[in-house]
Amino acid sequence: DDAVRREVMTSPSFQGPGGKFDQTQYTFVLDRLGFRAEDFEADMRKSIARDLVTYAVSGAAPAAPGLAERTLAFQLEERSFSAIRLAPEDAAAPEAPDDAVLKAFVDDNRDAYMRPESRAVTWLAIDPAALASDVAIDDAELRAAYDDRAEAYDIPEVRTVDQLAFADTAAANAARARIDKGEASFADLVAERGLTMDDVTLGQNARDMLPAALADAAFGLDAPGVAGPIATDFGPALVNVRAIVPARVIPFEEAEPALRAEFGRELAQEQAVTLAEQAADLLASGAGIKGVAADLGLTVHSAPALTALGDADAGPFGADPAFIAEAFAAVPGEDRDLIETDAGGWALVHVDAAEDAAPMAF
Repeated sequence: DDAVRREVMTSPSFQGPGGKFDQTQYTFVLDRLGFRAEDFEADMRKSIARDLVTYAVSGAAPAAPGLAERTLAFQLEERSFSAIRLAPEDAAAPEAPDDAVLKAFVDDNRDAYMRPESRAVTWLAIDPAALASDVAIDDAELRAAYDDRAEAYDIPEVRTVDQLAFADTAAANAARARIDKGEASFADLVAERGLTMDDVTLGQNARDMLPAALADAAFGLDAPGVAGPIATDFGPALVNVRAIVPARVIPFEEAEPALRAEFGRELAQEQAVTLAEQAADLLASGAGIKGVAADLGLTVHSAPALTALGDADAGPFGADPAFIAEAFAAVPGEDRDLIETDAGGWALVHVDAAEDAAPMAF
C-alpha cells in the first residue's frame, strides 16, 4: 500500500500548481483517461510487483564467465563491406520459353492449374432489394409518417463545449480575469497546463446532454466565448463554447427521400414474404421451378459454371453463402425447397449439371 501511495503522490501528472499532489487533479486526470481510481491503483500495484520480480531476476544476477565479453563483442563489432545490387531490371531479358518448357512447368505445378468443381444452375430469386424499386408508395402516407415523427425532425441547438477545471476558486477567478483583460485565451490556459484542446473538450452537445450548471453556463452565452467559473464535480471550472450549431427543423422535402426508401424497403419485404409463401405452396402442389416462375411472374436465371467462390454474373446471390451451399448440396436434376438466403431474400435453386474438379487443358 505504501509503495502504491508513494507512486501516486509523486507522479507529476497528479500534482497541482504548487508542485504537490492534488486530489482534484488526480480525479480529473483519471476521469479524462477513462479510469476509476480503484482500477488505476490496482494496475499500479501489479506494475510495481512486476518491476520487483524483473529486478530480482535480472538486477543482481552475475553473467556466466565469458558471456558479457561475447555479448559486447557481438554488439560492438563493426564491419566494412561493399555490395553490388543485382536488380531484375538490369538483367538481360530471358528467352521466351517454348511449349515443351511450359508444359513441363504445368506438369510440375499441376495443383495450381486445376479447374474447380462447378455447377450449372438455374434459379428463381425473390429479392426484396430488387422489388423495392417497383413498389408504389402513397405520398399521403409519407406525409402522415413525417407528421407522426415530427420530434425526430426537430433538431435542437448543439454547442461544442470545453471545460477546464482548477484546483480552487481563486485560481479559476484569476484565470478568468486574464481572459477578460486579454492577457490569455482559453486555449492559452489549456496549453499552460500541458494539455490540448482535445483533452478538455466535451464534444458537441445539446442542452439536455449536459449537467444543469454546465448547460446553463454554456447555453447562456449569445455567441462562442468563455463562461464561469462554475462549480463542477472536478472543482471550479471555466466553460468554453467553441462553436454553435443553431436549432433547425428538417423540412418534409428534405426528409422525403429517406422516408420513401424506408417505406419501399418495408413494403418490398412484405411483398417478398408473400411471394415466398406462394412459391412454397406451389412447390408443395408439385409445381417445378418453371411452373412457380410462370405463376408468380418471376424470372428464371441461370449460371453455367457456378463455383464454390461464387459467380459475379449471378446477380446479388452470386456470392451469397446460403445460395452457394444450396447449389453444391443439390443432386443434379433434384427438385429442392425454397431457401432463405444470407442476403435477406429467397431462392429456389435447381442444379442442371455438375462438373468435378479437373486438370486444365494445356
